[in-house]
Amino acid sequence: MRRLAAGLALVGVTACGGAPPPPPTPPQQSPRQAIVGISPHWRTTTREHGFNDAPNPIELFDRQLEVTIELPPEGNTGAWKLQMTERLTLRDGQKLDCTSEAATRASLQFGRKGDSPAVELSVPALSAKRRCVPEHPVADLQLPAAVARYRLKGEELQAFEPADLRAILYPVD
Repeated sequence: MRRLAAGLALVGVTACGGAPPPPPTPPQQSPRQAIVGISPHWRTTTREHGFNDAPNPIELFDRQLEVTIELPPEGNTGAWKLQMTERLTLRDGQKLDCTSEAATRASLQFGRKGDSPAVELSVPALSAKRRCVPEHPVADLQLPAAVARYRLKGEELQAFEPADLRAILYPVD
């Protein structure tokens, strides 16, 4: 009987605080902290080629676009920059090598897509001057307003909206 009482007393002591409490749960990072913690600068490079219907003076194009974004640790806007190189073939057969640059402020909203940190980028419409060799009065590049959403997968920001956008932003730093 004494052994039973001693055993129950030991169980009571252990259950009443003999074991250390579990460690506190670390606070979860905000979506912005998770993304900017990897890098505040992100870049994607894409290549496009195709043709335009008449009356567009550019018949064929081959272009490389590089977009760089800066996501600051606070605030609701970030720097957005486009650099583009193009090889254009005009309807008369003339070939042009052109470059364009554009920069603006993108509106930012951070959130989650499922369990993944995510960011929405809203870029206003803008135009970029084309500089071509040989010189030619090719129309400026017109970029429509755009909204894109990216989720963090590993160390990549992968586009998920619009559904046909296949861009992946990679950390620059």
